[in-house]
Amino acid sequence: MANHPIIRPSATSPVRVKVIYDFIPEQDSELALKVGDVLEVQEINEAGWMLGRHVGGWKRGWFPVTYTEDLGDEGNDVVVEWRVSVG
Repeated sequence: MANHPIIRPSATSPVRVKVIYDFIPEQDSELALKVGDVLEVQEINEAGWMLGRHVGGWKRGWFPVTYTEDLGDEGNDVVVEWRVSVG
């Protein structure tokens, strides 16, 4: 995966998204997704990939932003804003 600036959630509680399309990983660093899965997001890069894990899971991996939808208040305790983190 190419190096791109990383954007991190500014909230302290986990940001959660729901999978809307299945995704089959092509690299070891990617996470397999099935429709309906709920994921905790740790990072997002400007290339449109998120780093996270399945809720209750242990394996972290990258997955495409476009395969998910934000759960908003349904999945998070706070309103989340994305901000660029330098360094």
